[in-house]
Formats: sequence, structure tokens, C-alpha cells
Amino acid sequence: MKNNTMNKWTTITITLIIIFTALSPSITASEPHSVYGYLYINDKLAPSGVMIRLRFPDICVIGVTDYSGYYQIDFSGFDGETGNFIISYSEELYIPIDNQSVYIDPNITNYNIDLHIKVIPSIVYVDDDFNITTPGWQIDFFDKIQDGINAVNQSGSVFVYNGSYYENIVINKTINLIGEDNKNTIIDAAGNGDVIFISSDKVNISGFKIKNANDSDNAGISISSNNNIIMNNNIVNNSCGIYLQYSSHNYIWKNNIENNFIGIATWFSCCDYNIFIENELLNNTGGICLTESKNCQIIDNIIRGDNSTPMSGGIMIQEFSINNEIIGNSISNYEFGIFLCSSINTVIKGNNIFSNSRFGLFLQHCSVNNNITRNNFINNGYEKTFKIRGNAFFIDSEFTPYFNKWNENYWDNWIGLKFKLFSFFPCRIPGRWGIIQGIGILFPTSDFDRHPAKEPYDI
Repeated sequence: MKNNTMNKWTTITITLIIIFTALSPSITASEPHSVYGYLYINDKLAPSGVMIRLRFPDICVIGVTDYSGYYQIDFSGFDGETGNFIISYSEELYIPIDNQSVYIDPNITNYNIDLHIKVIPSIVYVDDDFNITTPGWQIDFFDKIQDGINAVNQSGSVFVYNGSYYENIVINKTINLIGEDNKNTIIDAAGNGDVIFISSDKVNISGFKIKNANDSDNAGISISSNNNIIMNNNIVNNSCGIYLQYSSHNYIWKNNIENNFIGIATWFSCCDYNIFIENELLNNTGGICLTESKNCQIIDNIIRGDNSTPMSGGIMIQEFSINNEIIGNSISNYEFGIFLCSSINTVIKGNNIFSNSRFGLFLQHCSVNNNITRNNFINNGYEKTFKIRGNAFFIDSEFTPYFNKWNENYWDNWIGLKFKLFSFFPCRIPGRWGIIQGIGILFPTSDFDRHPAKEPYDI
């Protein structure tokens, strides 16, 4: 929480429109002049303390708004001269109002001029403790995140101080949304809708705890746009942590994604060229699920379940997803560590795949041309149906099983580790092949890692 007492507004990009109202009655040149009226900012009366300067060729005179937005500038002289209005937000920042001036007629005493200014700030601040007494209230200081987003300029920044914000955020412009602390700057959907929905490209979100989008179709962050960066957030207790739909070229980095039903998902939505890197996905029923997605990278993530949910998977890539990479991840405590279904040209390299209850890696239905290289397969479970040790297994009903490449993986169940006599043997990867539909016959078959590693890799 911040008890903000700032009396100046800085780093503001401003579009200014001034509308003058009537000029009135006359006096002699020796009498004082008065320019007065109300200052409106974004169609609302200005807060107190906004300085209004009336600059003449040699000097300027000054007035300041009060709490009602009223200003008054009193002066003598300057007869026959023209004064230009300048709105001053701080001692350093002066904002001239182009082509707006007042000619001082010696026969006119009072000038009643209301000033209307459109302010579009490039940075706004949000705190749940801000209120009507806060300087800049409802201009660049807000108590709700959505109000700050609505007010900020395109490509501007919304900085949110610690607090709890019970909102459903919609971001429909390119902005930076920045939280003070990803443990204590909390956006809570309270079980109703997405926490954050992004429909504009090039949105950056960081520094938040994002929680409680609990309905089955809702997400902590739902993205329907491209080229966004989601980093350094805690995303917890949602139906889906991050959901992408028709969304490409996004960078999901260093987030903690925990206790969601699915951590990250692209369900049937053609999401391509996304990068998921250095995230921790903990105790989600499913870790990362890509569907109909191409050229995505899943790199250096920690993905750990709790082994409590049947058919759970750490990484699931399916429905003719093509050219994806799974590199350098730690994947454990799921029923399936990695599950590929109709996945083509997947690179699986340098991962620690361990302590998964059924299979470390399972390939199914037309998963071909995949390259599985230099991974550790350790202590993965026992498959009861087929009565095999579950480091890796495949089932294929369409093609022969020999279209995947296995090379230099460490297998803790390789016979060559137990008996030196067999240290030149390949490691057998068991599988089933046949016609699943119709008569339902599956024949035992095998593929081979012909160069299994003799020691686990340091990954």
C-alpha cells in the first residue's frame, strides 16, 4: 500500500484541447485584470494544485486550481499584449497550449475562460488505497486496475502497488502491466470469469499473483493475441493457468504456475511459435498441453505433479502438432511424464524424466519422426496392462513403429547397466502395433536406442 502524497504528475503524454467561453465587460487600462474559470481534465473537474500559467512576452502570471477545479489569475498591466496558456504539472514540466491565447484589451476587466484539457498519460499508478483526495485522482492515479488500463496511452505502462484487486481485467491495447510484488499484488477473479483477458498484441504482464478463475472455461491469463510477454507472475488456483487461443509468438517466462487444473494450454487453437521457458509448474493436474500447435519451444521448465490424478501428464502434445521442441526440462510425478499423440517432428532432448507412475514417455497414434536424444529416464513406473517397466512405450495403429529416432538416452532399466556382458546391446523400447479399430489386434513390437548412455546426464 502507498500513501501517495505526490503533488506533481510526470512522464505524461498529453493531447490538449482547450475550449474558451465568453469574454466580458470593459474597464480602463489602469485597472486590474482577472482571468478565471474551471479547468476540466478528461471532462472531469481538475484536482487541486494544478498550476495554470499565463505567459506574456517578458513575464508570466500564475493561478492554481482549488479542490473544485476553479482557478483565478489576477494581474495588472500587459495591456495590448497577448498571453499564452501553459499548464504546469511540476517545476520541470511545462505544457504549452498551442494556438490558445488571450489578448489583453484595456477596456476589458474580467475574462471568464473555462479550460478543457484531454490528458492521455503514458504511465498511470494504481493502489487500492488511492481515493478522491489523491492528487491526480482519476487522471493518472486510480484504485482499480481496469480504470488505469482504460486511461493510459497506447504503449504506456500501468504500475500497480501491493494490494488485493477483485477484478476481471480486459486488456485491449498495447501496454505494460506491472505489479509491485508477485506475492502481494493480487488480482483475484473470485471464481467468476478470467482474471486477465488479452485481446491486443504486444502486451507485457509481470509482477502479479493471479488467482481464482475457478470455472471450467476460465483462466488466470487468457490470450487471444500475439507477441505478448508474460513473466515473473504467480498464477494459482485457476481452472487453467495460462490459456492461449489462436495466439502466436508469445514468451512465457519465469512464472510460478501452481495448483491449477491445467498449467498452460493451447486447446485446439492453432497456437504457433510460442516459447515457454524457465517456468515452475507445480501440482497442476496437467502441466503443459499443446494441441494443433507448431514450432513451439518448451525449455528449462520444472514440471512436477503429485501423482494423484489418473491420466495426468507433465507435457502433452497432440492433434497433429508439428515441429515442437521439449528441451532441458525436469518432468516428474505424473502418470505420463511426456505424452505425444499424433505429434510429428518433435525434438525431445536433454530432459530429466523421472518418478512418473506409468510412463516417462508415451507415444500414440501416428506420432512419427520424433527425435528423442540424451534424456534421463529414471525410476518411471510399471505399466500393469502390458506388464512392462514404464520408462518409454509406444502404440501405433497407422504406421510401423520405426519412424522415431532414439539416441544416447540414459535408461535406468537398460540391461547393459546390470551386466557388462550386454553393455554393447541397444536398449529396447517396447511397444504395440496393429489395428486398433475393427478386430482390435495389437502385436508386440520394439524400437531401439542403439547408443544408450552408461551414466545419467547432468541436466
